Amino acid sequence: MAKTTDILLDADFDLQAKNGDFVLGDATLQNQQLILLSHKGELKQEPLLGVGLRNYLLDDATIHEMHQEIQKQFSLDGMTVNEISGNNWSTTKIDANYE
Repeated sequence: MAKTTDILLDADFDLQAKNGDFVLGDATLQNQQLILLSHKGELKQEPLLGVGLRNYLLDDATIHEMHQEIQKQFSLDGMTVNEISGNNWSTTKIDANYE
């Protein structure tokens, strides 16, 4: 599994800093989280990227439709999606990474 090194964010999505420098590290999970939470149009460099998870949770879309959108958006970002499983919103598990 390839690592995506980037500037890391904390739990509040603020830049992490240590000794006056930005903290760098594997950003794969961070990127996945941002893609899941972002709505299309929110990311300036990639306006078509974003699942908009909140909309799926508040809408009457099926779990299958949400899984398809996650697959599409992660692939658009260059990830290989090995598996998305789960029968409901709270049990969804995602196995995806950058190759």
